[in-house]
Amino acid sequence: MAAARRTVHERGVEHSTIADIAEAADVPLGNVYYYFKTKDDLLAAVLASYDGDYALLRSILSQHDDPRDRLKALVVTWTMAKERIASYGCPIGSLCSELGKRPPDQISDAAGVVLAKLVVVAEELFEALGRSDAHDLAITLVAAYEGAALLSHAMHDPEILADHAARLTSWIDSLEASI
Repeated sequence: MAAARRTVHERGVEHSTIADIAEAADVPLGNVYYYFKTKDDLLAAVLASYDGDYALLRSILSQHDDPRDRLKALVVTWTMAKERIASYGCPIGSLCSELGKRPPDQISDAAGVVLAKLVVVAEELFEALGRSDAHDLAITLVAAYEGAALLSHAMHDPEILADHAARLTSWIDSLEASI
């Protein structure tokens, strides 16, 4: 699964084949076909694998007592891969963007759900801060990150993401606990 995620992230959905993924995983092509009959089956598994990332993210964020610190930790996790994001884009955002161009189907719908789960994580953090507008703030935060990731990738400049993360951290500090 790690090789599939890496290959799809680096090459894109349309330019990744099951053979490419088998090669990246250093396994025989037949082994991949044993588990995934089609590329869509493999993409569905890639999308489902992000659930584990969200569980790990929640665990990391739970190490902070203050909701504001959890929000800032979320922003920090986004910048940890700034070099890779500058090279290939946000793994989730890029995947969702590519799959969103397909006609509506289970895979394109599942891609939207993966990104929506990131909004839910952020919304829970804003709710813990006591914000009644938690959903709107979560959308703002995720949109700001995804926009910065897109610019960082398009301009091949990881510092765009780092600088924007610093602004997001200041914005989080400026929010009142409740409204």
